This record gives sequence, C-alpha cells and structure tokens, in this order.
Amino acid sequence: MKPWMSSQEINLVQSCLKKDHTMLEWGSGGSTVTFSPRVKNYYSIEHVEEWYKNVDDYIKTNKLKVNNNLIKPDKPRTIPTKYEEFKTYIEFPKNFKVKFDIVLIDGRARVQCAEYIKPFLKDNALVIMHDFWRRKQYHSILETYEEVASVVTGQSIIILQLKK
Repeated sequence: MKPWMSSQEINLVQSCLKKDHTMLEWGSGGSTVTFSPRVKNYYSIEHVEEWYKNVDDYIKTNKLKVNNNLIKPDKPRTIPTKYEEFKTYIEFPKNFKVKFDIVLIDGRARVQCAEYIKPFLKDNALVIMHDFWRRKQYHSILETYEEVASVVTGQSIIILQLKK
C-alpha cells in the first residue's frame, strides 16, 4: 500500500514531518500507511466504507498507531461538493480535541476542510492539499493560505500556511 502520489510528492510531504508532530488526514490509504510512522499522533478520516475497511485491516495487521475513522456522507454527493453533503466528515476533527502540526487533505470537500480546520491548527502548522494545481476550484483557498512549497507535475501537491 503506497500513496497515490509521485515520488516527488511523497518526498515533499515526508520532508515536512517530524517525530513529535500530530497529523490529520482526510482521505486514508497509502498516505496513512506511509506517513503515520513518521509522526507521534496520526488521525485519519475516510468516507468510503469498503476502502476504509481495507486500510483499517492493513493498519491493524501492521500494528500502525492510527486513529482511523469512517465518516460517511450526510447526503449524496453533487459536483461541486456542497458543505451539507459532508458536514459531519468536514467537522469531525473537533471530536479529537487536539491541534495539528500537519494536515493532509486528499479526500472530499477539500476547500471546505481547509477552511474548517483553521482553529485546530497549531502556530506555523502546514496544510497539504493533493491534486491542487490540477483542480482550479481549489485555488480559492489561496485567499486565506499562502504557498510554502509545491510539486506542480503529476497529480500535484501544495504545502500551505495560514496567511499572517
């Protein structure tokens, strides 16, 4: 199980991770398996039950330390995704009662997740959004976040920080 990212994207994410970090991701999978051993606390939120079960089995079999959560959509998804369709999924991090050093957004409602997570970020936290440069609908997030680094080839990925 490997992240569905280029080696450049994986290396960029890994360069941001520290052993004392608390990390959140929306959209579990190879990223969960690859990145969770590199941080102290790892929280994952997934919305597809079958995929969640596959990842959860892998986590348990390999004794990875991950707080793994299945949060199904509240309503059927439309395009563009509406907040109320994934409200519980977007807002689920409030249940963890922690602040995050790193947030990887690679699931549904990405812009809404990036907006919602702001009060749960530690100072200087990084927010990583996969597929960023390929999907112009994500670019509105640059109104409140600034680019720290990115890989524009392949699927693309961006590292963001809240604007000061």
